[in-house]
Amino acid sequence: MTSVTSGFDDAQPSCITSRAIAIDIGGSHLRCGLIGHEGILRVSDHPISLKSRLAPLLPVIELQVAGFAGSGDCRAITISFPGIVTHDGRVLSTPRGKFEDAPDIDLAGWAKERFGLRLIMENDARMALLGECAAGAAQNCTDVVIVMLGTGVGSAVMIHGALLRGAHFQAGCLGGHIPARFDGRLCICGAIGCVEAEASTWALDAIARELHTDGDGDSPLPSQLDFATVFRCSAAGDSFMTEVRDHCLKVWGAGIVGLIHAYDPSVVVLGGGVMASADRSFPPSALISLVMPLPGGANRSSARRNWAPTRRSSARGACCGSICEPCKLRPQPDHVRRGACCSRLEGDLRRLDRARRGANCRGTLSRR
Repeated sequence: MTSVTSGFDDAQPSCITSRAIAIDIGGSHLRCGLIGHEGILRVSDHPISLKSRLAPLLPVIELQVAGFAGSGDCRAITISFPGIVTHDGRVLSTPRGKFEDAPDIDLAGWAKERFGLRLIMENDARMALLGECAAGAAQNCTDVVIVMLGTGVGSAVMIHGALLRGAHFQAGCLGGHIPARFDGRLCICGAIGCVEAEASTWALDAIARELHTDGDGDSPLPSQLDFATVFRCSAAGDSFMTEVRDHCLKVWGAGIVGLIHAYDPSVVVLGGGVMASADRSFPPSALISLVMPLPGGANRSSARRNWAPTRRSSARGACCGSICEPCKLRPQPDHVRRGACCSRLEGDLRRLDRARRGANCRGTLSRR
């Protein structure tokens, strides 16, 4: 495991006054930003296809980085990458069909040759976890699990203030490939019934078609289905979209319970593009009731109604007043939180400032 603070010395003025270039390579976008002690100074966004290769994107990145590098004292380039990577910029594996040429590219050499800057590279979920610990929903927390719901499903783990990496750099970041159904859909990793195959953006069209075929509804499916549409239509009373939503909630809940059992966090943070698009129509109470069920199923229906967040962003189940023995034996996090800064990299300094003060963590749900 690697300490969160390794490599940084707060006593050095250069660490406070200098800037860095942040590159977020996602499933559907490429985003570059200039970061300083003031916050996010500049941002550019570039859409990418689901089957992109990395080499053709490097000229696009170079164009953006060149503009950022000339605007201040930049000490490094950081890349958030959707795959298994080493800290020094080696890509070990990528999602099937995505950036398959990346393992053959010397990204550290590219950064040094083109810009004279060192490269710091990390898995995208681990990078998001560091962001949440620094300025978001996991501030002052040392045992954290983050689940990124987006094009796929990613995760990362921090234990005692250190990122979990493992012998092959993949520990904690394969939460999307926890088996959710032994008889489920084929995943892009080759396994059956992974969380990502059962509830993610890339699989959503197929999931909806299967549920639509099995159901009684005759209404046509939208030509372009995403989770924003699912949540919005479900909130408006669409019974089929509610079925799709509930299917995904159950899958995510099962995956999160597995991560809780494996890593025993005090906080679970939910982030990613799905959370960014959910807004008020996302039913966190339903997901929380799946993550932290009541013992023995007793009084489950009335308890779920009591899981609705209050104006103070807390939620309590019916049995929280006096925790019984089965609850004590079941590992449960103290909080499940909606991520404050990991869903989108935006040039909104006011939002970042609020996140630093903790006022942007309105999705915090406390289990006391």
